[in-house]
Amino acid sequence: FQPSPEWKYVEPRLWWTEKRISGYCDGFLKINGKWYLLEIKSSNDMSFRYLKRSKEPRAYHARQAQIYMNAPHDLEVKPKFEGAFILYVNKDTGEELDLFIENDPSIIEPLMNQIDEAIDSLELPVIPMRVDDCKTNRSKRAKDCIACSVCFS
Repeated sequence: FQPSPEWKYVEPRLWWTEKRISGYCDGFLKINGKWYLLEIKSSNDMSFRYLKRSKEPRAYHARQAQIYMNAPHDLEVKPKFEGAFILYVNKDTGEELDLFIENDPSIIEPLMNQIDEAIDSLELPVIPMRVDDCKTNRSKRAKDCIACSVCFS
């Protein structure tokens, strides 16, 4: 699919140096003169049916899109995003579901504050307090953390 000969697909690189965050979003869309971010996610059938019923994207996908909408990037065009389309694709059936979220930086403000605190604490000789998502060493976030064994010992 290519809407016109000058159209090309690019996954924009987002690099937020101050926050030590980088990533690639799936694209930027310009619709009726307004800019939107595109994120494409796959899910199994059970998860897809849940998303379809709830009509809400997964919270962590919404946060990721909010970060991407508000992060610096290296493209020539510097769009102001109205919101993001999160497109879910059912891996089992190929069915698609698009969900829209408004650009709202206040949603990621607590996360950005936690990132700032974590960066500041790198210079300290003590480990900072755990974040709310890390209640036990079996929490998903704790399992992915390199400091888990130290934090829960």
